[in-house]
Amino acid sequence: ITNPVVVSYQDGSNYIYLQDDKGGIRMKDEFGVLSATTLPTGTKIAAGLLGIIQDNYGYEFIPYRDITIDGTAEVTAVTATLAEIDADKAAYADRLVRVEHVTFNNSGKEVFGANVEKDTIIQEGYKAALRLFNSVTDIAGQTIPARATVVGISTSTSKLLIAPRGWSDITVESSTVAIDK
Repeated sequence: ITNPVVVSYQDGSNYIYLQDDKGGIRMKDEFGVLSATTLPTGTKIAAGLLGIIQDNYGYEFIPYRDITIDGTAEVTAVTATLAEIDADKAAYADRLVRVEHVTFNNSGKEVFGANVEKDTIIQEGYKAALRLFNSVTDIAGQTIPARATVVGISTSTSKLLIAPRGWSDITVESSTVAIDK
């Protein structure tokens, strides 16, 4: 990887999601070469990562040698519609995306479960499953809102899957409308 990247999320000890302004990829320390076992969101990694890329339900980067941490940087989500993500899943894969004004299939009646791909968000006829990372524990039990803006990592090249990094990635939108006098 020839340019600097920023950590957008680390899912427990399994995957580290990396991105720049052009794309994203998940990294797995398959060979145990990383000296840092925890890479917080916003960790900037210097250019020159050497490793292999394999197709494992989407592309995965496996480093051959340790990384060089180069400070911190802001992680910026790409604003996109579900239609845009669906049209080019590979371009959004492993990137932090922001999908505004979605509705939920079970709003108000249920709470979020710990089940992967149980809850569905809907936007202009497109449906995406919410995927919960194993390390995310603060979403389960929250009441499912009617409308929200959802930030999460697009985790699939074959279907619409959005994985929020925590409850703070779901911004509940008010159902009331302000009316001018």
